[in-house]
Amino acid sequence: MSDIPVGPGNLEIWLIPTLALRGNSLKENHSGFGGGLFYFTPMMGGFNEISASFGLNAAANLSSGLDPTIPSGGWLFRAVDRAVFQLNPQLSMMADFVLQFDNKNGNPSGTTDSSLGNTWFSIGARPVYMFGKYTGVAVEGGIDVTKAEATGSATRVLGKVTVAGLIRPAADFWARPELRVFATLAGWNGAVNDAGGAGGAAFAGDNAGATFGVQAESWW
Repeated sequence: MSDIPVGPGNLEIWLIPTLALRGNSLKENHSGFGGGLFYFTPMMGGFNEISASFGLNAAANLSSGLDPTIPSGGWLFRAVDRAVFQLNPQLSMMADFVLQFDNKNGNPSGTTDSSLGNTWFSIGARPVYMFGKYTGVAVEGGIDVTKAEATGSATRVLGKVTVAGLIRPAADFWARPELRVFATLAGWNGAVNDAGGAGGAAFAGDNAGATFGVQAESWW
């Protein structure tokens, strides 16, 4: 159900039952369900959307597709706040916040505590300033913090900032196609390296890195 008027905005409710039939190839034979609430409010020339989603058993991936890697008892909860503001004709911004708890691996080996799980926190923003109708600059910053369920696992932290010059057909935040020339600087702690690193082989053993490039984005 969508576009349900509530206060100044609209509410959307979704529910996905996931059925696992006997004889399938799941790791464990089980069913599950996923569901969520989305509340959309127009504001400041754009919108703010707050959502909360939950999935249990085979639907702990928040999808109608069966995931054979999720055992019975696996679950996921995710809360998201995302917004886009058109503050004036030249200045716009996107921002988001994510908080997620999950135990998609089921109970850790040797334990019976189903409350143990993974934690993920993420926050970021992208202000865009247009010098004219076609050219502008975007600055994007964000940080991710994760904590795995394994006993004694360290908290992993990664932060990054990107600066990009851009060309697009209008000043609106969503105007596309868009061509960007960007530079990104990122840093992360030792726990990220212990878990396999960030940025692939090019940054193996490092705790910071920089990337430069050209990017094009469009949709239809």
